[in-house]
Amino acid sequence: MSTAPTGTAKSLGDAHGKVTDEQGFVDWIGEATLYEVHPPLNGFPKVVASTVQDAPRFSTSGAQYGVETLLFGVSADNIQNSEELPYGGWGDTAEQALTEAGYRVV
Repeated sequence: MSTAPTGTAKSLGDAHGKVTDEQGFVDWIGEATLYEVHPPLNGFPKVVASTVQDAPRFSTSGAQYGVETLLFGVSADNIQNSEELPYGGWGDTAEQALTEAGYRVV
């Protein structure tokens, strides 16, 4: 986890209908915001923060529900890596996930 943001993340708006993968436009579940990040995150100049407000989390004590944000790298307007980037997760909003990755949302 980053202690102080060293980069910036600028919202480019809703990623629905803007970002594609090898099968066409990505069918995001929940909110999906496209960000331009400087410097690039893991080599990606843009990321999508995909946020679900009521995501389940299971443990031995049962299920909990809360916010979950996953970050995906984008080059041009295409997802280059269908695996999530190593920031964010259950309990994180988009801004928290980007802060963990070292960015300040502007």
